[in-house]
Amino acid sequence: MRIYLAVLALLIIVSPSKSTGSLLLSELMINPVSGGEWIELAAAGNVLSGCQVSLSDASGRSGSFTLERPVLSGYLILAVQDSTTISILSLPDSVQVYQPDHWPTLNNDGDSLHLSIDGRIIELMIYNSQMVPPTGRSLERIDFQKPANSSMNWGECSEWRGNTAGLVNSLRAAVSESNIQFWADPNPFEPVEGDGRTYFHFTIPSASARATLDIFTVDGRPLIRLISDLPIGTDSPSIPWDGRGKNGLCPLGRYVAVLRTFDQNGHSYTARCSVVLVR
Repeated sequence: MRIYLAVLALLIIVSPSKSTGSLLLSELMINPVSGGEWIELAAAGNVLSGCQVSLSDASGRSGSFTLERPVLSGYLILAVQDSTTISILSLPDSVQVYQPDHWPTLNNDGDSLHLSIDGRIIELMIYNSQMVPPTGRSLERIDFQKPANSSMNWGECSEWRGNTAGLVNSLRAAVSESNIQFWADPNPFEPVEGDGRTYFHFTIPSASARATLDIFTVDGRPLIRLISDLPIGTDSPSIPWDGRGKNGLCPLGRYVAVLRTFDQNGHSYTARCSVVLVR
């Protein structure tokens, strides 16, 4: 489904900072329950007034605006309909509002976003339909030290209301992942009739969390999601995989399983393991 946006507003939350910086893609509301789509940009340090900020999608549709005031360490929010969307988001009073000239569409079946400042591309983010959260829940960036253009660096917001517009993201990279264990058994395995499958097992350093498990090709192309937002404890259930993707049985070779868990404190734990299909 395509949602074409006619009017959008950009909101800025300002907080003190001393270092000169840039803007980073932070949070996307691709499929809102009501109001319009919006995008949050995190200010990594000071961003000077007078900068022209542009966002464009895969089709080339783009919108731009000029910062009238400096943006320090804070966030930028774009809303489709000023009054409706802003009231739905319950943003802080410190927010400034801008209206871009046009705006790209956030397509539910996948899209890309280019973020540019003064004509220079700062970040690129590509998402597919598997990454799009349920209606009313945003897609959050996990680690600002890692590239935006990595599907493994984005996840569904864990906040109860479905988004953290204007606030610190609910998903954050864990300080240490040394206590995570993630493996497949048997490995290699032969996907044949009967019990021709492998089983994924994991343990995490959290008493309560929710887990998502995806299978990727070695070059990062998503094949299938085995579990999504599954409630788990320290020890996991056994997650089976029969060697199939969305288009049927996968070719022989090596694949990458990526486990992402989000605990009650908002910490994100990510682990990877290779699994090999043989005949």
